Amino acid sequence: GINVPPRISLPAGGAQVDKYYTLIMVDPDADMNGSYPYATAPGPHAPVRHWVVGNILGSELMTGSPFNATTVSPFHGPSPPSGSHRYGLFVFYQPNGIINYTALTTPIINWNYSSFIDTHSLGAPMYANWHVTLHSE
Repeated sequence: GINVPPRISLPAGGAQVDKYYTLIMVDPDADMNGSYPYATAPGPHAPVRHWVVGNILGSELMTGSPFNATTVSPFHGPSPPSGSHRYGLFVFYQPNGIINYTALTTPIINWNYSSFIDTHSLGAPMYANWHVTLHSE
């Protein structure tokens, strides 16, 4: 079940039902022995792109229903090789409506998410959440 994407939902009034949004999930700790609760420098593969979905209709974000949207980068579940890793989920409003996304085929490591955000005029995230996954043997 590690490669089953989570259901994402926003609180009531958290999205405009007829507008579009982008979801990004990254691991900033790749190849480190862990982070939480101690601050460490990013690993040599960080950040790792774990999931990117665009053109998510606000009504789908409000209900937590599966996304009928554009998968830009398929879901790769958390699986730290050691220690604990933080995983951030960020929701961006698409101010210019539907985006003609191209699937990302580049390696998921060392992802330049800032460039992606700038290229698609996403601005600052509207919502963010994170969780920690601990390596288990």
